[in-house]
Amino acid sequence: SRFLFVLSHADRVFPAEEWNATEKCPSRQQELSLATVTARVATLFPSSFPVLSVAAPVGWNLPALVSLMIHALPPQATSAVYSHIRGENRSEQAQKHAQQTFGDAIGKSFDDAVARFSFPAWMLQLLRKARDRIIHLLVTLWDRLF
Repeated sequence: SRFLFVLSHADRVFPAEEWNATEKCPSRQQELSLATVTARVATLFPSSFPVLSVAAPVGWNLPALVSLMIHALPPQATSAVYSHIRGENRSEQAQKHAQQTFGDAIGKSFDDAVARFSFPAWMLQLLRKARDRIIHLLVTLWDRLF
């Protein structure tokens, strides 16, 4: 989905005094309150739009937000945005998605460039092999590029 809804200030949900400041996470009662509020908000939008609670000042649930954001972005934007995310808010899943969409975008650009010309069949076959190697190389070098 290209849309996601974020409920901020999860640390202030009732009963706010029960927020676990040591673990930087909600109490069991707050988890229930957050689940109720999230479910209520989710009914206001199409089911394909995710709703997520976060407490940004303490960093609670930010990696989940990053993952949802990375999946919601257009492919050509994922790597650039991911490169600006703080390390503690990154996840392996989000990084793999950014790398995959980077490779997909390179592949599409390559295909579009090749499609503009009329190449003989043998050259197209050679270009397809080169395409796969180039994509593999650039995806391998992704963390150095971003």
